[in-house]
Amino acid sequence: PDQGPMFPTLALEDKRLPQKEHVWGVNLNNESTAFTRAFVSRHPLYNTQVGGIPIVLRFDPGFDTLGIFYRQGDAEVTEIDFHGNTPEGKLERVPSFNGVFWMVWSHFYPNTNVRT
Repeated sequence: PDQGPMFPTLALEDKRLPQKEHVWGVNLNNESTAFTRAFVSRHPLYNTQVGGIPIVLRFDPGFDTLGIFYRQGDAEVTEIDFHGNTPEGKLERVPSFNGVFWMVWSHFYPNTNVRT
């Protein structure tokens, strides 16, 4: 069962996900998106945009973590490893928040998009 925080100091009004679900979050150009484990497990290589900036996600189940990288233009990435290496070269990593509790992410980014 989803239990609240040990020290309830946050306003926990966003019920889109369980409070203690871990998410990966990114905030670019004042737009934020949170990605759930279920989403990245189903989409281990995923091209998208956040804040109008093209990015690509690469989930590595062996390391149980997500790498998020800037794409070069609008071209989709079809091959990339967890470190950002592609046949065309290495992509720059996007600053992100890994494995943060949903209750914390949604508190600081209340207008976040959620990919479940």
